[in-house]
Amino acid sequence: MFRLMSSAQSQQQEAQKWPKFVDLSFKFENQNILLSFKEFKDVYQVHFTQLGKFGQIIEIIHPRHSSEQVPGTYQPIEYETKQLLGPDSPESDLFLRRLVGVLKATNRCRKPTINVYVFKRSASATAATPNLEAEKLDIKKTIFLPKTAFQPHLKCIERSATDTEIYQKGKFEEFYQWQKGAEERQHLPEYILLDGPPYANGSTHVGHAINKVLKDLIIKTRILSHRVQFQPGWDCHGLPIELKIAKDETNAASTPLQIRECARQVAHNAIATQKHSFKRWGVTADWSKPYLTMDSKYVANQLDIFSTLYEKGYVYRSFKPIYWSPSSKSALAESELEYNEKHKSIAAFFRFHLINLDLDKLALGSLKMEKKPSHIFALIWTTTPWTLPLNDVVAYSENLKYALVEFEDAKQQK
Repeated sequence: MFRLMSSAQSQQQEAQKWPKFVDLSFKFENQNILLSFKEFKDVYQVHFTQLGKFGQIIEIIHPRHSSEQVPGTYQPIEYETKQLLGPDSPESDLFLRRLVGVLKATNRCRKPTINVYVFKRSASATAATPNLEAEKLDIKKTIFLPKTAFQPHLKCIERSATDTEIYQKGKFEEFYQWQKGAEERQHLPEYILLDGPPYANGSTHVGHAINKVLKDLIIKTRILSHRVQFQPGWDCHGLPIELKIAKDETNAASTPLQIRECARQVAHNAIATQKHSFKRWGVTADWSKPYLTMDSKYVANQLDIFSTLYEKGYVYRSFKPIYWSPSSKSALAESELEYNEKHKSIAAFFRFHLINLDLDKLALGSLKMEKKPSHIFALIWTTTPWTLPLNDVVAYSENLKYALVEFEDAKQQK
């Protein structure tokens, strides 16, 4: 049986033998970019000359397409890839997602396989020749991100230079003197902030930055409606400075006067370093007249105030439990304590032998008549057994009832 074909069918069959070629090459930033599509039977071939590395071939298998997509909605594109040649790269993944999205949007995702050839071309080449050096593509240029003139990272030297430049151009000290002494601002109320002094024993750290920046925010906000006085200062006394001197092997200080002189020098150096940092941070304050706890006038005022408190009876001598450090031979603040989180307290029952006990007051006078031993113990329960050696008193309540119990084994021991 012979079948006759029309001329149109013959031309269509003849056309399927030859690939369909579409050239979409373009010029971008003075570079010739080759982008071409070849369609032959069940395969799409895509050539791109400005992405990935030389010899990179990726196969997209069976991209799924839904013709019933609702307008105005987004449906994820599902497809599988197979790396035929070359390493994986995020640049290629981004290109593939956009390529499949375009083919889907133009209803060209009907082929079961898409072969994508991605490589770079040399600057002097005019055709799609691979670049053997394969320069890395900056993916940031392919994403629409907000741009800023601020650098994401600064080196220490650059950061220090930037801080100094901001301080010099800002003229914060002149601004502080103006807001406080200008005639047109004398009618404004005064706002005074006394700085809780940092300790003068080292350089600044993030704790100083948080403290000073927060206070500076308050000061600069108050300047809008007040004449502000921000009085900085430094704490120059304490054991840490003395311990720092003792650790210095080159320090020959031995007498109290020598130790005090060395401590004063350490404090002065720390104050100069910290003040320089605070100024570079743009903190608005009266840096020309800070208060120092080691100044003779400051110490004299403290002694004068102490004597006034003593005369009024506010100062007295008594006992108080404190935290003590055997290694530094000094009292510890609560913030200096370090607890062992793995420690477990074991509850304990303990009996205290009662002494100086008046049996008549406890309505136990019958024990004297019966000539029974008056060794009476108070049974207590505690979760802090390490405190027992220093316990001298057992408290009781007059509103509660207590029982006097005698055990059989105790009778046998008498």
